Amino acid sequence: MNETYDIAIVGATGSVGREILQILEQRKFPINNLYLLASEKSKGSKIEFDNQEIIVDDLSNFDFSKTQISLFSPGSNVSSKFAPLAAEKGSLVIDNTSYFRMHNDVPLIVPEVNAEVLDEYFEKKLNYLFGFTDKSDLTISESSILDFHLAHRTDPEFSFEPNVDTPKFIWQYLSASNLLFNK
Repeated sequence: MNETYDIAIVGATGSVGREILQILEQRKFPINNLYLLASEKSKGSKIEFDNQEIIVDDLSNFDFSKTQISLFSPGSNVSSKFAPLAAEKGSLVIDNTSYFRMHNDVPLIVPEVNAEVLDEYFEKKLNYLFGFTDKSDLTISESSILDFHLAHRTDPEFSFEPNVDTPKFIWQYLSASNLLFNK
């Protein structure tokens, strides 16, 4: 199964944003749609990625519900405003600025040190999805099906039995992934 993701790069015209693009290209990250975002003054500029010229969009008008992953490196002020908006729309936000580093409700993850924090994040999301908790700050939407998918793909003991209250997008996912009626 070839999985691809819709990704936004916020701060794409800056040096860190260009480095992120270079790494994604070198590692052949599976991208379906790539949205390059920056300030209004950079709107319309072009950046080459994977032998294609991609036009930079204005961050302030972007709809993050189109993405599953948003990589942020635009500076702390911009991240403080737009990262929460992206997360509210269901995009998994990875912020490279210093803004959220001291926020207790935002995990600081260094893969070589504490990658298990991501497991906790996805476990909380799944507990909400399955109705084990009613924590209202965990929004599951069709655009965040990535969370459900990652649990299914990474946990060998993943199990889910849908019922009449299961959201439609979960039924669609289970059907498309041939998980219905599989025991």
